[in-house]
Amino acid sequence: MSAPALAHPAATPAVEPLLGRDEELQRALGASQEAERARRLGALLLRGAEGSGKSHLLQTLLASLGQPERVTRVSFAPGEPPPAHGLDRLVRSVLGLGEELSGAPLLAALRASLAEGPDADPDGLRAEFLAFVLGVSAPDFRSARMDAKSRWEGAFAELKRLLERRVQKAGAPWVWVLEDAERGDLQTADFLDWALPLKWEAPLLLVLTLRSGGDAAEPGGSGGGGSTSAWEARAERWRKLEAVVDVPLAPLPTAQLSRLVQEMAAGALSAAQVARVTEHARGNPLFARELVGWLKGASAASPALAAGPLPAGLLQALDAQLSRLPAPALELLRRAATVGPRIPFDALAHLAPEASTEALEQLVAAGLVTRMPSLLVPGTVDVVFTRAPLHEAALARSNEQERQGWLQRLEGWASARLALDAARWGGAEVQLAGLLVRALSGRGAASEASLWLELIARVHLRHQRRPEALRALRAAMESATGTRRVVLQRRLGEEENVAGESQRALATFAARPASFAPPSPLPSALVARVAALIEDPLERWDSLSVDEASISLELARSEALSHIGKSEDTAAAFSLLEARLKRLQGGAAPYLWTRWARTWSWFLAELLGRPRDALRVCEQVRARPDVQAAGLDRTSEALLRAEQVAASRTGEMDRARQLADAQLELARARGNLADEVVVWNARAIIHMSVGDLEKARRGFDTSAEMARSIGFKRREAIALHNLGIALLEQGDSAGARSAQLRYMEISRDIGNKPASAYGPASLAAGAVAERDWPEVDRQLAEARAVAEANKWPFILAWARGLAGRARLLRWVEGQDALLLKQAKGDLLACLDALEERGSAWTEELDPGEYHVTYALVECALDAQVLARQALQQGRRLISRSCAVSHAWLDVGEALVEGRPVAPALSWFSQRGHARALLFVEAMQAALN
Repeated sequence: MSAPALAHPAATPAVEPLLGRDEELQRALGASQEAERARRLGALLLRGAEGSGKSHLLQTLLASLGQPERVTRVSFAPGEPPPAHGLDRLVRSVLGLGEELSGAPLLAALRASLAEGPDADPDGLRAEFLAFVLGVSAPDFRSARMDAKSRWEGAFAELKRLLERRVQKAGAPWVWVLEDAERGDLQTADFLDWALPLKWEAPLLLVLTLRSGGDAAEPGGSGGGGSTSAWEARAERWRKLEAVVDVPLAPLPTAQLSRLVQEMAAGALSAAQVARVTEHARGNPLFARELVGWLKGASAASPALAAGPLPAGLLQALDAQLSRLPAPALELLRRAATVGPRIPFDALAHLAPEASTEALEQLVAAGLVTRMPSLLVPGTVDVVFTRAPLHEAALARSNEQERQGWLQRLEGWASARLALDAARWGGAEVQLAGLLVRALSGRGAASEASLWLELIARVHLRHQRRPEALRALRAAMESATGTRRVVLQRRLGEEENVAGESQRALATFAARPASFAPPSPLPSALVARVAALIEDPLERWDSLSVDEASISLELARSEALSHIGKSEDTAAAFSLLEARLKRLQGGAAPYLWTRWARTWSWFLAELLGRPRDALRVCEQVRARPDVQAAGLDRTSEALLRAEQVAASRTGEMDRARQLADAQLELARARGNLADEVVVWNARAIIHMSVGDLEKARRGFDTSAEMARSIGFKRREAIALHNLGIALLEQGDSAGARSAQLRYMEISRDIGNKPASAYGPASLAAGAVAERDWPEVDRQLAEARAVAEANKWPFILAWARGLAGRARLLRWVEGQDALLLKQAKGDLLACLDALEERGSAWTEELDPGEYHVTYALVECALDAQVLARQALQQGRRLISRSCAVSHAWLDVGEALVEGRPVAPALSWFSQRGHARALLFVEAMQAALN
């Protein structure tokens, strides 16, 4: 069989009249018109059973909209979709990047497309994030060290900007179609979760077709792919959004379906046959269409056949269509279906070497398959089923034994195609590896299949695709044995815990294999390929002992216990682990010790309130010779961070600063700008907690600038928010407002929802300092509304505290006693909430300042006893490590007792706390 040429694009075929769906079409057109009118992202959900007419309605809608060059149409086939498939196709379509491009050529074409015009990308970050969506990387990518959440946020924000700019330039909306979205990839679903609630600056129409009760990822595959329940659950959430129009396609009424069948039959069926088809199709127009075709063929072949039973369902009707194919064409189709809905021609040639070119042309002519540029073998073609139900019908034509025989023919070919470095795999290679897993599993090579699954999982992890990685890891673990199973079990549970699924993680840690099979030999070359993708020494199952692996697993389990607040169980687990570690010998011991100390010290300091014990744990482990010899790695940095937190909690701020400096040195030694960004912000917070505003300002400024240079948008936003707070304390209200507005702007871009409350509250704090009472009321109302809707108690406490401070200052201006009573209520609510949080200092909410503010209200109400009690309570509740808080209490005591304020106030004046000085000056004048 010779390689076929690509089919030339044909003119858009005429769309058959849409019968029985006029109301649904009008709603769909209305959604498009509203998206264009409002210049926003509008979404249209076309939901219905298979064959309910979703595709026909979609075709009619697209024909009505016109401009096919402004449509990105993505069809999700059964089985595992390529990673980020929907987003990948959208980026390629908008930028004109061919499907066949991959790797370095794709990156070069992407950069060229962003070289000039409205998409000009002078610093290259836009290309980095869009390349990340396309699964392409390069050694010089600055964003590569960011955490997965932040990197995807950056990618989503750049994709949104790209779409907005392109649509604005063209002056017409873009249409993005996701067909059979229930089979879609989870990155695309994550993007929709992120994008649909946001404000857009240009019209984009998203159209999703969702099969009710659709299928999930194919069992036995690589564990990736869409999840029906996940997509359907998300669709339920999306339906509640203003921008989403839900169009369910119910079965057609009998009268409408009868008219449709008559149109389809075009006089070839009798009235009785039309009635028979109408009744049998049960309101399903696609099934009716196939039944009409079947009856026409059956009537021509044999009246007796036409009078017999009709096909029971859609697949049976399609099977009848396939049965009319010439035998060689049908055999080729059966084998092709085994591979999947999209088959590289190279694979087809290996699978059916005896097949003729004529057989393939017959399948193309019958409209069963088409030819598209190959995603796997550049310069060749892929053979693609034209419709998912046709693939399912063709697959049903073979039995499991036949399919396994054909798959095993492809083992050698697939292994050869996958010989390239797995770090460079694209979506097509991941899919091909899944095919190889099916072949190996089918012939009982479970251990080797498990190793390929681990390779797939590690490719996903490298590209920060956690959902796909989790499924592949779980599938790999189920067939793994010995140390390797324990290591995979630990990594899987850890990833689940990081994703917030602590209970599921605990179940994973506790899981036992169905049978305790002895470890089987694994192909050494494949083992080496997997090992090449592993960076963590605690995951090198080829060199770890069973004891080292089991201790690592138990450490991860103990960490999950700490996350769900099981204090006694956690303490007992860490005590047992310490005893096991003291007996442990081996190269992994220093890594296990540092991990134990990092987690246990955090638990002691943060949850048990024993920071001095936490410090002792860190000191003891850092003093171990084997830990000191382990070198500069992420484990050591995590231990330093835990020790820094403990030092802060004990009030040893000089030590905390030294530890933060050591973290910065480690990050620089590894050339990790993303970690530097985080450490600069942490150092600045420490400076702020001891009142050194200028060092804090410089630290936040540096963190924001470094984050900006690598596209770390979430961290840039956090640093800007903190910078705004520091500037306000220094008396720079205009600079503070500018920083907070930029924080809110970036947060809107990346979908950082808490900023919709933190931002207004921060602006309200600035307005209090400026005595702009209408602005205070407006911003606090907005902050409270968002916080109440989301049940965010910290923001509510902050808003009550700001309201109380504002009312006290307004009383200073007008001596209205009602304002004092209202301020008292606000401040008591704020202090109650702070006490529930342990009266801990934060850069936004200083408990010392609010104890003083409440005491001043009581003083103004001539309740000096209550004022003194408030200050005494503050001394008792607030840690001595909070230098700023206790400086506030010193000032408060001087004001309440009528002593000279200057000595206490000098602490603030020496450190440039302009806002505090102005507040105290106003209160001193009012109380005297």
